Amino acid sequence: MKTVVSLQDLLELEIRPGALVGEYQRLSEEAVRSWPASALHDVACPGCGSFAARHAFDRFGLAYRECDRCGSVYLSPRPDERTLAEHAASSAPARFWRERVLPETEQVRREKILLPRTDWVHDGIAEYAPGARTVIELAPNGGEVPAGPVDAITAFETFDRAADPRALVAAAHRALRPGGLLFATAPSISGFELQVLWDRARTIAPPDKINLLSLRGFAALFGDGWEILELSTPGMFDVETVRRAVEADPAGPWPRFVRTLVLETSEQQRLEFQECLQRARLASFARLLVRKG
Repeated sequence: MKTVVSLQDLLELEIRPGALVGEYQRLSEEAVRSWPASALHDVACPGCGSFAARHAFDRFGLAYRECDRCGSVYLSPRPDERTLAEHAASSAPARFWRERVLPETEQVRREKILLPRTDWVHDGIAEYAPGARTVIELAPNGGEVPAGPVDAITAFETFDRAADPRALVAAAHRALRPGGLLFATAPSISGFELQVLWDRARTIAPPDKINLLSLRGFAALFGDGWEILELSTPGMFDVETVRRAVEADPAGPWPRFVRTLVLETSEQQRLEFQECLQRARLASFARLLVRKG
């Protein structure tokens, strides 16, 4: 299984300016708190499918649970696919994201995210499916997988907000030809940033991050019928994000090692630690390339 390390010169605030993200989160909280309890239902772990889980923390009045079997963290109870799709299409936060955040970050996102992502897909197809001709892209905010057969599917920022990731994987498997490829990106709860910040991680919030799979969760999700060709965590923000959080709350209950790591080291040392996290698959952003068996 391949592991990729990447240390691009990229700042999180270039992609998600703080003031805009703050307003987006405020709008999201208002929208989420308006969801009626009757629209919510309990779900199993989106990674391994187990119902054995414990309460992890609350966000926007809803509960996240931690799977006892694989350690994935997920929102339960949660809305169904239709409710999430309607939120993505017409809610106030969704409009704000499309009308304000995306236009103001378009150039840097194209340069630092879209182009490298495109290169990854092209390289993966060239290496593992050189004869591929048909590629479909799954929308990040739901929708059905088109009927196949197709040669490759991309699912960027999709599984973390899907109402039922296991059903989505099954649909992708049906749509792909034998040997077809699935490219996916998603957060990993196994990563340093999310493990340290946990309930204080501002990125963990519905409806965008309702599934945060662990490495074991990803392995279970793409178990029978799949071959994992690459499972990497080339995330670049873990150490810097934790450093900012510790600086913003110096009296917080941070582990002594974490406090020393982010406050008493040089920028170069923190960069080297981020690279170590990537090599160990312990950064908080994951990418997967899997092949249909």
